[in-house]
Amino acid sequence: MKTIKLGLVGCGTVGTGLIEILKTHTKDFANKLGVSLELAKVTSRTKERILAAGVSEDKICFSYKDIIDDPEIDIVVELIGGTTAAYDVCMDALNAGKHVVTANKALVSTKGKELFHAAEANQTEIAFEASVGGGIPIIETLKHSLTGKKKKKVVG
Repeated sequence: MKTIKLGLVGCGTVGTGLIEILKTHTKDFANKLGVSLELAKVTSRTKERILAAGVSEDKICFSYKDIIDDPEIDIVVELIGGTTAAYDVCMDALNAGKHVVTANKALVSTKGKELFHAAEANQTEIAFEASVGGGIPIIETLKHSLTGKKKKKVVG
């Protein structure tokens, strides 16, 4: 079974929640997706938060660039919030050819256009479903299930 390696940037409330979900549902994801998801590296402002979330010390790094520069990382998960450092993380990841997942509403609403262009230029994906409509799966529906339908705008 193929393993997809994740690099997590941010270990606050949402980041620790993601870590818990990955630990609790590893087998479920493997059965549903046909791939194994591995949390390979984590960075946050404080090492203590990462350790408290149950991440082993060998997976902790001190800069998001360590995640971006790791050729084994397939997907960068940005969960730090804000629009400055988060933008750098996402843009650097996309430009390095890595896929990005974010739950950052502020980032998507203010810098989405630039990020989507970078994703397209680098043949990568930026997934942001968790930042929209309380996680209601509308983005995936619009992108994939309604492909043949003309959409002019979405208002919410």
